[in-house]
Amino acid sequence: MFEGTGRVIAKSKDIARAFVEGFVSGFVANIITILINTFASTARNMVRMLNYGIHTSETYKPKVFCQTGRVRKALLRNLLGFSF
Repeated sequence: MFEGTGRVIAKSKDIARAFVEGFVSGFVANIITILINTFASTARNMVRMLNYGIHTSETYKPKVFCQTGRVRKALLRNLLGFSF
């Protein structure tokens, strides 16, 4: 056949082993990347939800809580829109 064919056939086990090792390491690297990206995007979305929840609760805070101690009167004034 060709001149270098005998050497290639002799090293076929090494070539196959290197191919399998490269394939496995590439596959594992891709799985790890997918997992890291999944957790990172989940954490980013959790931070967004927490920020949204905090800002939403601050919006409704004056209507529910009264800082001065006159809770009942202030609550009725804020919810009903008129004072007694």
